[in-house]
Amino acid sequence: MRNSYKHAVLTLCLFLLGIPGKGAGWDWPLEKEYYSQMSMHERAEYNRARDLLQNKEYKAAAASFEKSIAQFPNSSLLSYMIFMKGYSQHQAGNRHTAVKSYNEVLDFFGNVIEDAAPALYFLGVAHMENGDTREGLSALKEMVEDADYRQHELAAGALRRLADNYWKNKEPKLAMRYWKQAVEDFQKQNPTEAKEALENIIQEHLLSGEYNDLQSWWLPLEDGEPAARKMAFADTLWDHAWRYFYHKHGNFTEEKKAFVRFFESQAPFYEEQNELWKFYTRDFKFITHQKIEEASTLDLVDNAIAFVASEENSEEKDSRFALLAEELHRMEEYDLARNLIARIQDPVVAGFATAKLYGSQNDYQAAAREYEEIEKRAQGKASEQALEKRAYIYRVRLDRQEEAIKLYRQLANPPHNLWNIADCYRRAGNLSSTIQTYTEIENSFPRDAPRAAWSKADRYHHAGEKDKAIASARRILKLYPKSRESSAAHQLLEKYGINTGGGLIEE
Repeated sequence: MRNSYKHAVLTLCLFLLGIPGKGAGWDWPLEKEYYSQMSMHERAEYNRARDLLQNKEYKAAAASFEKSIAQFPNSSLLSYMIFMKGYSQHQAGNRHTAVKSYNEVLDFFGNVIEDAAPALYFLGVAHMENGDTREGLSALKEMVEDADYRQHELAAGALRRLADNYWKNKEPKLAMRYWKQAVEDFQKQNPTEAKEALENIIQEHLLSGEYNDLQSWWLPLEDGEPAARKMAFADTLWDHAWRYFYHKHGNFTEEKKAFVRFFESQAPFYEEQNELWKFYTRDFKFITHQKIEEASTLDLVDNAIAFVASEENSEEKDSRFALLAEELHRMEEYDLARNLIARIQDPVVAGFATAKLYGSQNDYQAAAREYEEIEKRAQGKASEQALEKRAYIYRVRLDRQEEAIKLYRQLANPPHNLWNIADCYRRAGNLSSTIQTYTEIENSFPRDAPRAAWSKADRYHHAGEKDKAIASARRILKLYPKSRESSAAHQLLEKYGINTGGGLIEE
């Protein structure tokens, strides 16, 4: 393992926190150094083939590279041209032909690493795409084991593909070996592949629960090193766990609990960095949203309440009590949440927290009354926010559309309030007023006009007004041909069996 590995992996941790990568680390266009070696005629032929490939005219590009090979058989870039012919054939879907071209490069130009290495990689890919997994894996394994080929950027992809296959075949130790090698060797040279390999490594540990083992490899720490690095590791791992378990279908209750236990063991590092509030919010968020019941949770709540109570800043204290109360009613600890809200000094902050508590218990009448009280005693944005939340409850929860419309008309935030008013009319079954409101949006707000026009067509369609739906869809094709809604209008007309190339019907 290289001496710079520790810092390299920390860099990759930061990369995974959101610093964008530079792509796949490999691209096929010829570098300037080699391009300058070509004659004028050779450049012209190459430019023609390159442009065809960039325009995704793959068959024509393959033919153009073939022509260049025939015209310049003694070119110093012959190996590159043969590879590019194979690559173009591959992109065109002619994989068996591409395999022949890749093998030609390897047979006659195996020592030209910059061309032979990509040829070997894509040879493996082509075999696997053809269903010949054994041949494909053999080529990829040859690449990662060859002293020269494994230095190429594409070796990262070979390592990752090999690991994925071993994982699929329930050989986790081999999979882990190749994923780790992809991270260790290519996090700078090929960050895209390294990132994907690291994602797979982390996911395996999220399932196995071996977090200390992950930390010792991913972010090696020596005694006396700053707690900031340990906190950064816990933070990054939390991000991965949140995304993984949020999108992953299945129970995973024990795996989630194992992660919570690990994360809670990192609390001292957050405390040392004066980031205990961040620790509490992240811990509770994971527990409540992932629906985990842990015996330690209420003890943590007591600790968090004590921590917030020690705050000197009254505004920050109130906002943090409100956030804790929200997490508590997600846990269905309603009495505890109510007691916490009672400690909030600012009546407006307490009012919003109380309204949310009522909403979590499906008592929308009480929530609406609470928002109405806030409107009376608050000013500016807080009052408007309370009014809009009350309007939402009337519109979505209580089906009191006329009252909701009156509230939305008080809001000076068009076209947002107009969209909500149109939805009120739709829910009330008032087609005429729904269409009229969409027309108002279309005429007054150009950026929203295509969406409003499509909303009219869609409403007519669902109301069974076939002629008006067709006319509205055709009008979109005429007025907003480049909009996203134009595609939806095409599809609607096709449902009605209408030729979209025909004449336009005005509404």
